[in-house]
Amino acid sequence: MIKFITAIDFGTSRSGYAYSLTTNNIDSKNEKTDFEIYGPTYQYGLKTDTAILFKPRGSSQKQKNRNERESEMGLEDLEFELFGTKAITRYRDLHEDDLAFGYELFTDFKMNLYREEETVVSYMGKKAPLFLLIKAILVEIKKQVLENISRNPVVRTPFKENEILWLISVPAIWKEEYKYKMRVLAKEAGLILPKGDDDRLFVIYEPEAAGIDTYFNSNSLKSENNNKDNNKNKNKDKDKDKDNNNKVNESKKTKNKTKSNVKALIVDAGGGTVDITAVELSNNSKNQLELLLAPRGVPIGSTKVDQYFLEFISQVLGQPDLTHSAPLDFIYLMEEIENIKIQGEPDWCNSEDSVGIEISEEHIFKIQEKQKQKKKLVQQLKINKEKEQKEQKEQKKEQKEQNEEKELTLEELVEKFNQNNQSIKLFVKGRRKKKLMIPKKVIYKFFEKPLKKLVQHLDDLLVVYRDALSGVDTIVLVGGFSQSKIFRDVIERNFGKLSKSTQKQFDIKYSNSPCDAVLRGAVKYGKHPSMISFRKYGETVGIEVCKRYNPERHRGRKKLLVGKEFFVEGIFQPVIWKEQKVKNKFKAAFKYGLSLNKKRELEISIYKTLLDLKSDREYFIDKKEIVLSKNVKFKIALKPELLTKKEKKSRVINIEMSMVFKSAETSFIVTHQASGEKFFAKFDFNVCENIKKK
Repeated sequence: MIKFITAIDFGTSRSGYAYSLTTNNIDSKNEKTDFEIYGPTYQYGLKTDTAILFKPRGSSQKQKNRNERESEMGLEDLEFELFGTKAITRYRDLHEDDLAFGYELFTDFKMNLYREEETVVSYMGKKAPLFLLIKAILVEIKKQVLENISRNPVVRTPFKENEILWLISVPAIWKEEYKYKMRVLAKEAGLILPKGDDDRLFVIYEPEAAGIDTYFNSNSLKSENNNKDNNKNKNKDKDKDKDNNNKVNESKKTKNKTKSNVKALIVDAGGGTVDITAVELSNNSKNQLELLLAPRGVPIGSTKVDQYFLEFISQVLGQPDLTHSAPLDFIYLMEEIENIKIQGEPDWCNSEDSVGIEISEEHIFKIQEKQKQKKKLVQQLKINKEKEQKEQKEQKKEQKEQNEEKELTLEELVEKFNQNNQSIKLFVKGRRKKKLMIPKKVIYKFFEKPLKKLVQHLDDLLVVYRDALSGVDTIVLVGGFSQSKIFRDVIERNFGKLSKSTQKQFDIKYSNSPCDAVLRGAVKYGKHPSMISFRKYGETVGIEVCKRYNPERHRGRKKLLVGKEFFVEGIFQPVIWKEQKVKNKFKAAFKYGLSLNKKRELEISIYKTLLDLKSDREYFIDKKEIVLSKNVKFKIALKPELLTKKEKKSRVINIEMSMVFKSAETSFIVTHQASGEKFFAKFDFNVCENIKKK
């Protein structure tokens, strides 16, 4: 029996979890969502930094000699230390006390999954497997959840781990195999058992969870328009209050009608991605949600602002990589950038004022020293490759260049930058703690670049899916990036007014607690999975089948003789269509013939495409745009005695395939028509895990 619902939001910049105690365990009046999420972060609500710190395993740091310091430490010599904001704080303290040798800090690595990079580099340049880090985080979250539940005063009886239902939210932008990998890692981390325990783990798309939270916490939404015009609205509010006192009953009816018919575009703007969907609250007593648009996303979250910021500072300092040159200074630098991002105002686009960001000169000198070492190494390699006659000349040249080089101060670096950049002028402020003064209008451009792409994406979405989104008149902003005043202003200016392309004007709203919307919605979904009545799918998913040869349709295709008839293989049979409206637990069943492979097994593969296919045409799997989903291939070995004489002779087996679509998961039941033998397979994110006899 499930008594606890726990949601995990593993984010690019920040992560967290939330758990709720069900009414089976406590009084219904005390039922709540408990957001006791790691250490508080003063500006990002209840989440913590996505950072993980490893420490050296075994011997004390003080016993290490110089040779050991120069040697490279392998991951097998590391063990978990801390996760979250505490990890960054601990690492910073160790560096300040000169005790950080051997410690490895990894941050902001979630987007490696999108980039298909399975290796992460630490602040000191150490490489680690991405999945090892994610697994370590899930292990720590599980530990924290169990401790928090056991300490909760309203939990009356001891609990078991199998009484916890886990939900992991994932961005819509991830590829299938990496979404599926989260389930595998959850098993390895001990959230669920390796076999027979899959029903205790749900996966949900982040924008879906945000949509659920939006409509079941609609009283926490604020209008961006109203927020900007507070003074004008004060008098209007007074008039409305008078009217409401005279027409209470009428007002309640109006609210109910409005709530039943509301449609909205959900924009979940996080650190790595901006995920989007559209929802409608169904007009029924169950308060069900209907998804009007398949979840989708773009890789342009708030970390893009960080990227442009760091690229600019690197250009000024003359060093492309600031991370590994001086980790302690880099941590302080990122904190400075984060503060400036929060302070950013819409009027910065034309402001002549500057904002100071503290730059350590020690950091600059370390950068320059590393550049010298790198240059020396490159030159040495060149020397070794050249002939002996040129070797002495190159060495003299190298020595001369080294003698001419000198360490540049921050002022000298800025002066050099200003000489090469006539449009941007920087200056340095302060004596001891020097600050690089960056014009506000330059900082605004760091926001402008990714936000322009987002606006264009939303605009295209509203035009292409005009019919599906008809009636949508509200845009709800959630996620950490949505707290930015510049972000809100850009969305307001482009969609809060009548748009030329869409000919629509939207009401822009945002949540009081946007960072936690996904967690709250995921917990709500865990309690009531049936609350989403309809979904839409972003791709056409199907299988390969063979059909009787038709001269008109199959001319030029290779024919296969079965008995006295010709068949054609490699035909793409759609099971669910792109943007098809599908009920929760939608089931598609159909019968077809499947030929045995060389090992006398039935081999079923799942294909997908983003093409808008026509139902009256046939498509073939050798078409470039119809691709085989990775890891989506399974085999069925039928016993010879179950096959009919005709099947043994023709090697074509008649089966019935049933596919059940539920959230981001798909289940399959394959039935051998002649014998009635059934095989069951569960696919997560359209990815096959195993197939077994049912």
